[in-house]
Amino acid sequence: MKILTPPFQPFTFNRFFCSVISTIALFSLPYAHAHADSHIIGHSYTSANYQVEEASKMFPAPSKGMTQHIIYLPKKNNEANYKIEFEIGQTKVIDCNKHSLTGKIDQHSVKGWGYNYYQVNSIAPGPSTMRACMKFDKKEAFIRLPSDLTLHYNSRVPFVFYLPEKAQLRYRIWEAQSPFQTTE
Repeated sequence: MKILTPPFQPFTFNRFFCSVISTIALFSLPYAHAHADSHIIGHSYTSANYQVEEASKMFPAPSKGMTQHIIYLPKKNNEANYKIEFEIGQTKVIDCNKHSLTGKIDQHSVKGWGYNYYQVNSIAPGPSTMRACMKFDKKEAFIRLPSDLTLHYNSRVPFVFYLPEKAQLRYRIWEAQSPFQTTE
């Protein structure tokens, strides 16, 4: 067996590098049944059709021009292994350019309760690329706000959002696929 000296040693992963990769991969796979999970309940109310629900009665009613979105999650064993990711945006007919929206997600707290809710007051067209597109290059696509919102899974309190009426709220559940690793 020939022993290789430093400039010729093969590249090996050290324990630190492996633990960094493991940590990055911890929440890298989305839960396969995020949208097919029939136990996730979502309701949307405008100021015209608002109904008070027992589990969310502490949250304010939606104001005119806004929609209240309420997401109830089912109880899971070891909820610390799950996260929920939200995307806020609109479905639009777009051309071949990359499009975006602008808007700010504000976090508020219900006074006296300490529960958080999220609000976007306005959504406007954002920057886009300026490529020349063919007329028949149009398609319908979901355009989202650039803000990422990933929260800890919590089945005890609903997730509540107030969005402009034409906005959409999308979500998916992430599940940890590996245990935490340690560095030495």
